Amino acid sequence: AYLYCCREVVAEAAKAGADVHKAVFPDGTQVNSKFQSIVLPESSVGEKVTLKSSTVGKGAKLGGRCRLNNVVIMDGAAVGDNCILQNSVLGAGCVIGENCNLNDCQVAPGAEVPSLTKEKGESFMR
Repeated sequence: AYLYCCREVVAEAAKAGADVHKAVFPDGTQVNSKFQSIVLPESSVGEKVTLKSSTVGKGAKLGGRCRLNNVVIMDGAAVGDNCILQNSVLGAGCVIGENCNLNDCQVAPGAEVPSLTKEKGESFMR
């Protein structure tokens, strides 16, 4: 339900245009209307990253060559290089290692997912 709600809010804001973006999102927020994604300020996004229907929280870090589809990344989370994330929620301050493939997963705040992890429908706790 959280993913659906977040996706719908981003989709409606993306349709509304730049004036609404300024009223709804903090200064420095990047809104991609075509792919219905937002990246909040102070976040860093690596090279060749694909975001579709995704939200990246404040201060989050995305490594290079990542692909995200329908993902919510909370504030301060970190994702390593070459990760594929789909239909997942990453809690605040969590760390995802490099070369991970997570589908339909939830990662608790502050949890760590080791590099090379490939899981579907799992919950990662601290």
